[in-house]
This record gives sequence, C-alpha cells and structure tokens, in this order.
Amino acid sequence: MKRMGDLFELTDHAIAKWEKEDNVPRYADALVRNLVREKLGGNAEVTELLTQLAESERQEYLQRLEFSKSKNQDEWKPHQTKKRA
Repeated sequence: MKRMGDLFELTDHAIAKWEKEDNVPRYADALVRNLVREKLGGNAEVTELLTQLAESERQEYLQRLEFSKSKNQDEWKPHQTKKRA
C-alpha cells in the first residue's frame, strides 16, 4: 500500500481511505486497470515493476514484524511494530 501511495505521491493512509470507502479517483482507477491489463497481456516491464513493488512492500512488512508470547504463554503471536518515518 505504501508503494502505491508513492506512485500517486499520497500517503498510504489516503490509499487505505480509497479502499475503505470504495471511492477510488478516476485517474488512480484507470492507472491500476491499465497496469493489470498490461501485466495480464504479458508486458515484461510492467510485470517486473509490479513484482518489485510487491517485494519491496513484503520486505518492509517483514522488517516490522515481531513475535511475542500469548497471554497464556502457549503460543507465539505476530504483531507489527510502528512504522518508521
């Protein structure tokens, strides 16, 4: 989500709001639809871009992921640390 925000020069909070309210601006909707169409059509450059964005997002998530014992101490629970500025 953060990388999507970077593409539009918006915060990830703004992107999340679009999703939550199901109110995506036309320009963003058109861009995403075109990216998907290009990827499905076999455009290697677009596929690579989307793969890099997804991997970047995954790495950021993993860097913030921590584990702690549950209250009853019988299992580990994942949680994320606060976002870094």
